[in-house]
Amino acid sequence: MSIFHVLAICGMLSPIIYTLMWIIGDVLVPDYNHIRDDVSSLFAVDAYRRWFFQSFMILSSALLLAFFIGLYWGVNNGEGLIVGPILFIISLVIGLLVSSR
Repeated sequence: MSIFHVLAICGMLSPIIYTLMWIIGDVLVPDYNHIRDDVSSLFAVDAYRRWFFQSFMILSSALLLAFFIGLYWGVNNGEGLIVGPILFIISLVIGLLVSSR
């Protein structure tokens, strides 16, 4: 298995972990419903077990970063493109900012 396969698997695991966080929030957090409430309510300042859901978000963002690195190296024989990486970095920064507040 090459490093590109491992990094691609990271990209597949990232949304799975994010979705698990959403569903686990419905089970663990009182008065939270993943159909009615948005995900950001799991990260509210006084949210129940906020640190637990922040760790899911950080793990998901780290896996997405690993996928981004593999995608960047794999596109165009390692020369990559610039628009995709910029969009991924913006997405990661926003995700980390939301989870760290």
